[in-house]
Amino acid sequence: SDEDVDIRVLLQEDQRRSVANLLDLELRTPEGYLVKLEDVPDLELERSYGRLYHYDAERAVVVYANVDVAQTSSERVNETLQARFADVSDRYPGVNMIFGGEFEETREAFDDMGRAFIVAVLAIFTILAAQFRSYSQPLVVMSVVAFSYMGVVIGMYVMDYAISMYVLYAIVGLAGIVVNDSLVLIDFANQERTRGRNAFEAIRIASAHRFRPILLTTVTTVAGLAPMALGLSGGSVIFGPFATAIVFGLSLASGLTLFVVPSLYMLLEDAKERLRARRGGGQAVVSVEPVPVTASEARTAR
Repeated sequence: SDEDVDIRVLLQEDQRRSVANLLDLELRTPEGYLVKLEDVPDLELERSYGRLYHYDAERAVVVYANVDVAQTSSERVNETLQARFADVSDRYPGVNMIFGGEFEETREAFDDMGRAFIVAVLAIFTILAAQFRSYSQPLVVMSVVAFSYMGVVIGMYVMDYAISMYVLYAIVGLAGIVVNDSLVLIDFANQERTRGRNAFEAIRIASAHRFRPILLTTVTTVAGLAPMALGLSGGSVIFGPFATAIVFGLSLASGLTLFVVPSLYMLLEDAKERLRARRGGGQAVVSVEPVPVTASEARTAR
């Protein structure tokens, strides 16, 4: 290659503790001779401006450290340091410790993902409420979101993955994916109710007719992501956990959709019937008004 590559070499710590160590450094000349650094330039030692760090307009001392990811993580290191220096403000008034770096970035990312998840759930609920014209049925549809997160936990345990940012991306995405199966199930049941069927018959017919579409959509998605989740084409610390979370979360949620969602639907309809009966006093009231009849009609009636 024609590109220049800069190579930086650092002496061992015991060889760079003073200026004298630096001056004893030997340099090789173009002729091949070794010359000490102190014989080449004219050195003059003088004071220079120091570098002052500030954080939120206050003086700060910055301490950096590299983390051996094979032994621990930045989160564990910072948690240990926080516990160790928890009383630093009491011992030294006016001194505060702020833990940043990768730990702060990870914490901010988790907070952002939490807000994104809340916005996604509210948006899904609003759309479903507008479609069903109900505030209770969207809760039944969205109940599968909790089931999918159970699948994510199982998948992380089985595949021995840690919870990372990419797993959180998958969790937010699952909130919009898994509701599709329960959505088509409840929508089909509502259509059967408009044809005059009761709640039990409606949800039974919907479960029978929507079984194959729910199964096929789940199988195609899982089959497409399974090679990535299992690492068949090469393991990936980024996409492996992401695909695993979606595969296990979607599989468990789809399986429970055909069993739990109909049960929740029936519980909701039973609760509505009890509420209607309670509002009506528990008995059906029929009003009868007198109808005037003629004398000939009265004799015929006798």
